[in-house]
Amino acid sequence: MLIGQLLVAACFAELAARYPISGAIYQWSTRLSNLTFGWFAGWIMVIGQIVVVAAAALALQMVLPPIWSGFQLVGTDPAPLSSSGAANAAVLGRSCWSSPRSSTCSTTGSCRSSTGSVSPPKSSAAY
Repeated sequence: MLIGQLLVAACFAELAARYPISGAIYQWSTRLSNLTFGWFAGWIMVIGQIVVVAAAALALQMVLPPIWSGFQLVGTDPAPLSSSGAANAAVLGRSCWSSPRSSTCSTTGSCRSSTGSVSPPKSSAAY
C-alpha cells in the first residue's frame, strides 16, 4: 500500500514540476490567444482563487469545530453566521492561503500579487 501511495505522490510531483509558476493562466492564455483574452483569464483566475479560499474557509468552519473544540480559535460560537464563527472561518481560511502564492511574476513583467493586480505587457513581441 505504501509503494502505491508513493507512486501516486511521484505522479503528482511530476505534474507539479511541469506546471508554470510564472504567469500561469495569464501567460498561457496570452500565448494561445491575444493580450486581452490573457488579461481577462488572469483576472478570472484571481477571482476564482478568492472564491475557492472563501469556500474552503466556510467548509473548515463547518467541519472542524464540531470535531474538536480546539479548532475554534476565535470566540466561542462555532456557527458560521455569527461574528465569532465568521472570524474563526477567516483564521482557518488563512491557513489555506500559503505564503508562496503571495506574489508571482512572469518573465515578461506581469505580476500577480495577493491584491490581484494583473497587468498585460505592452507588446506581444516578447513571445
